Amino acid sequence: MIILTIGILQRFKYINDESILALAEANAMKDNLNVQLEQEVRSRTAEVIEQRNELAEKNAEIVDSINYAQRIQQAILPSIDDVYRPLLFHLWYLPKDIVAGDFYWISVQRIHDQEVVFFAVADCTGHGVPGAMLSVLCTNALNESVRKLKQPSPALLLEYVNDYLKAHLSTNTQHLADGMDISIACFDQNSYQLRRSGANNPLWVSRSATTHFLDPTKRPVGKSEREIPFEELEMQLQKGDRLFLFSDGYPDQFGGEQGKKIKTKGLRGWYETSLHLKPNEQLEFLKNAFQNWKHAEEQLDDVCILLVEVN
Repeated sequence: MIILTIGILQRFKYINDESILALAEANAMKDNLNVQLEQEVRSRTAEVIEQRNELAEKNAEIVDSINYAQRIQQAILPSIDDVYRPLLFHLWYLPKDIVAGDFYWISVQRIHDQEVVFFAVADCTGHGVPGAMLSVLCTNALNESVRKLKQPSPALLLEYVNDYLKAHLSTNTQHLADGMDISIACFDQNSYQLRRSGANNPLWVSRSATTHFLDPTKRPVGKSEREIPFEELEMQLQKGDRLFLFSDGYPDQFGGEQGKKIKTKGLRGWYETSLHLKPNEQLEFLKNAFQNWKHAEEQLDDVCILLVEVN
């Protein structure tokens, strides 16, 4: 029994030593794995931080480039503070992004013996950087085309711009169906005669409490399936008349209690109810109405409104 007991104790000691050794090896392996894991985590963390910094740097470069593009676009846009007597311009220009596809255009021309002012609000295909690039092209098209005119005709001007865009947006391998919607007018500073044309964008003319809603030609400027001529309307204006040009970013905005669009009907209602206000006050009223309607909704598109007063 003594010998058997000694043998059992020795066997137990052997097993215990083996267990302690195995546990020590397991702990050593765990410590090694922990070290490797910590090294891997540090390495991955460093990679993530490096990638994040690279992404932040590239994002900053992109934003800086777009901000500089905004400065270029603003330099191209005309100043509404210049003297265009007897016209006074009031503007609300709100890009969805830093740069915009919407733009406004004012150009004073002398055609034969007539001193005329062309002015327009245009909405190019898209918004952001692509829209802004197209807006520069369309501005150049207007500036070059207006110098070709032998008569103060906005409809003829749109035909020239249409040809310009189709030529510059087409190559041997690619034909872009991009262009712009625009409302454009030509005002004779001496006779107060207004000529008006439009591509999908209307123009409203108000005298006292009465507003004439001038519909555009239902086609864009640029490549289109409907190559119908641009219509031109003439009106005799007088002091106190008010002209309203806008892009579709305002009526297309979602908001309100039911998350619906303002639509042209909504804009028309706000416009008519605020006609008793001075032009700058009316524009402020329309700004507030838009912001209250939009509330927490994302701005859907660029917004451009040009309110013109015959002073």
